[in-house]
Amino acid sequence: MRILFSRAVDVGLSLGSGATVAGLLAPWWPALELINHFRPFLILGAGLLLALALGLHAGRLAATAAALLAANLGLMIAPALRYTASAHSAAAPTLKVATLNTWIAKGQASRIRQFIAQADADVLLLQEIGRGDRAAILDELASSYPHALFDRNSRSGPALLSKQPWTISGSIPTGQGRPLAVWARFERDGHTFEVASVHTANPFEWHEQAEHIDRLIAFARSRRVPLILGGDFNLTPFSWKLIKLAERADLRWGQSLSASWPGHRMIPIVLLDHILVSRGIATVRVETGPFVGSDHLPIIADLVLEGP
Repeated sequence: MRILFSRAVDVGLSLGSGATVAGLLAPWWPALELINHFRPFLILGAGLLLALALGLHAGRLAATAAALLAANLGLMIAPALRYTASAHSAAAPTLKVATLNTWIAKGQASRIRQFIAQADADVLLLQEIGRGDRAAILDELASSYPHALFDRNSRSGPALLSKQPWTISGSIPTGQGRPLAVWARFERDGHTFEVASVHTANPFEWHEQAEHIDRLIAFARSRRVPLILGGDFNLTPFSWKLIKLAERADLRWGQSLSASWPGHRMIPIVLLDHILVSRGIATVRVETGPFVGSDHLPIIADLVLEGP
């Protein structure tokens, strides 16, 4: 029996090591990004293998498991330390932003409207909002959010709702039937800033997703005022693409160790929804919202405007 367990640990270590190395190749082979999304599970697996190896008094296997555990912990913790926005100590935030992938007309419009009313965000970012949802959600919210921005020509896409008017607005095209993002510039309490509602390609559309990140980087680097990017990025904080976006566009995200998908299951397992901020905007609090009928949980951020 001991030999059987030792062989099982050996096989597990080989698979875990192979997956870890493969994940490092994601910048060159985008399909391997799927491994990085599940970094916490590699850590859990390495921890279990280490416990088994110690129980078997197998020094070589224990050392290998410890190294595998340390490598994956480092790969998870390093981005969190570098790219998670530090919390601002302000007593009261000056801007509240919420984002939610609505999951296209699944009959949860009333629950979504109830959440939006309770969240009371200044700017609301929605994704996968279809034409039917627009009538069921946007029109009903017109009194609270009289300013709505979305692509009228696409079947579904990102939308931006605001309590106050914007000065200019636009979209980031993809050439694939819907915009990658819609964005607007606001003036508030002497501050100028921009907010974008983002929805990148799903994790299995590897090349499209990589192209979308490059488009977001180009957009963010072209802005001359503080920027907030919020939405369904279909990327975890452990993915090279989100790290690339944060690094090259000088952005910081609000959460690392949380989960927003699948929100309709018993326990969400990965964080795919984010609110990223540039210099000039600080976070007071970023939290995951309640289940509202979608397969994504909402993300709510209390922010402080510091820039011009």
